[in-house]
Amino acid sequence: MQRAQVADSIRSLLAFNAIVIVDPALLLRTVEVYETDRIDFAEAYLVACAETTGVNRVVSFDRSIDRVRTIERIEPHKT
Repeated sequence: MQRAQVADSIRSLLAFNAIVIVDPALLLRTVEVYETDRIDFAEAYLVACAETTGVNRVVSFDRSIDRVRTIERIEPHKT
């Protein structure tokens, strides 16, 4: 399934009244980041959370997050 199809499917699910979503704007932003910046959904969620809270930083080894211009990725220290 193409990334755009996955994003559209998630948006359709979010539109159902039977599904209770705590923060729909956060999930919609997650889907947007997932689709446009082409990063995994989990990382897209971290990015959306960082943006929403105003932290604007994510600690991660995943360099794909560097594609997102709205936040800064911080490389964790290796022990």
